[in-house]
Amino acid sequence: MRKISKIVYLSLIVTIILQSCSSDESGSGTDIISEKQKISTELADKILATASSINDFNLINFECESTFVTGYFLNYQGDYFKDENDYLIPTSKSDWDTAYTNFKNLAFDTTNVLFTDEDFVIESVLIFDNLARITIFVKEEIKDYFKNCELNGKLTFFPPSLGIVTLPEINFNCSGDITFHLANDDGEVVYAFQSVKTSLSEGMSTIENRLSSFNQINQTSYTTDNLFITSVEFTSPANTTALANGREQMINYFEDCKLDKDVNNNDCLNFIYPLKIDRFNIQSEEIVTTTIENDEDLINIFNSNVGELSIDYPINLLGGDNTTLTVETNEELLETLNQSAIYCGHQQ
Repeated sequence: MRKISKIVYLSLIVTIILQSCSSDESGSGTDIISEKQKISTELADKILATASSINDFNLINFECESTFVTGYFLNYQGDYFKDENDYLIPTSKSDWDTAYTNFKNLAFDTTNVLFTDEDFVIESVLIFDNLARITIFVKEEIKDYFKNCELNGKLTFFPPSLGIVTLPEINFNCSGDITFHLANDDGEVVYAFQSVKTSLSEGMSTIENRLSSFNQINQTSYTTDNLFITSVEFTSPANTTALANGREQMINYFEDCKLDKDVNNNDCLNFIYPLKIDRFNIQSEEIVTTTIENDEDLINIFNSNVGELSIDYPINLLGGDNTTLTVETNEELLETLNQSAIYCGHQQ
């Protein structure tokens, strides 16, 4: 009887110990990813933006043969260069380096500005297929082509309309020249209206006088609401002739009288893979480690509940100026991503 009592007593002690251990493991499980390790919404947004961002230079697939790109340079300060002859740059790696370097040198000789890869903007892609020449203008179609150097689906064979700006949207405090056009109430261009290049410094009065004369001669009643412009020619900070072409660029220019880019919207930092992400599984109370091999994997995992994620530090990033950065905490990573523009390679 005593032996049985001892066995029961020992069994009870073992059970209590096991329950205690189980309770401790459960409690520590919820604390495995500490508040300091948890990824904030701000950091998650920055990580997603960094992994998702790709500039035009990094779109190019250097394995595409018989393919050429045309483009221009535009930096964050508003310095601009476009070759009036539409300089063709072959994308095959054996020819690209020389041709692209020559294009950058031409830009420097003309503007005295050292542009970087981040500043390069693709305008079109030309593909020579047997004796045919195919031109791609739309950015999404360009991205699709560079995935595997193949033409997939229907293409837009004509340059898309870049849009217009109406007179009330023009900032006459800016410098530059505009050529205004006249459209009827149906949006059709009135070609009888002889457009001339007009300086912004002349203001609205010159434009109104020309329209008034046209109305008197032709017995029409057009108003300034019927006038529009398609481009602005101005002098860039590098003292070169620049062109804001289409609605997006013109609105950009009229905001602060500069055609520039958002310094925080760049592709100047890239994660170096592989890296590891830990996820806390609430159901099993276990940490599951996932190895991330590319931007797509990183985007996919960060589109889930980031509160369950932590980064296995240290990790490395590569700057556009070929700087390799090592970060070891969430705070350090957020600070680095917030300062990504300094790694673009721009000359100060």
